[in-house]
Amino acid sequence: MRTLLLVLGLLVASIGLSPNADAAQAGTYVLDKATLGKKLKAKFAKLPANRKAFVAVAKGMFASLSMTLSLGKDGKATTESSMKVFGRTRLYKGAGTWTQKGGTVTIKTTVTSKKRKPFPQTIVCKDSGKGLLCSNPKLKQSALPFLPAGSVRKEVKAPAKRAQAPAKAPARPAAPARRAPAKAPARRAAPATR
Repeated sequence: MRTLLLVLGLLVASIGLSPNADAAQAGTYVLDKATLGKKLKAKFAKLPANRKAFVAVAKGMFASLSMTLSLGKDGKATTESSMKVFGRTRLYKGAGTWTQKGGTVTIKTTVTSKKRKPFPQTIVCKDSGKGLLCSNPKLKQSALPFLPAGSVRKEVKAPAKRAQAPAKAPARPAAPARRAPAKAPARRAAPATR
């Protein structure tokens, strides 16, 4: 039995298969903004009135947010996130590896951006049944929902309802043509006083 396991191990090693070659989670995932947007809307509604300016800024940043995780069958991983902050786009790209144990995916990357030095990042994701719920264990935040890239529908806002113009009154019969006003009689000059 040991000989069989040794031969199998050598065979797998000689073919060059990575441990993630048949991983169920390989693929590209994008942030599920529809689900996250609903959660944020509920949180924003609970904020006091003096935080409404914050809400407006946060909504603008969220509208421009995009995040992508790509998990290759070869065990390589890339991440990309971008968001507009006060009119300037911030772009972060990461490259590294990923592993899977059961329903948990661990992504280890080095992230780069124009404004910061490269930094290491670890993201831990759990299988949600629809996609992945991912978070950074160093940050105390809620897990972000990601869906497989092909399954995400872009949010389409319903067109704003236009106020309907009041119903037009029935047409009136045409008014008779108006005559030019008659000229007023010329005024008599006042008699001259001596």
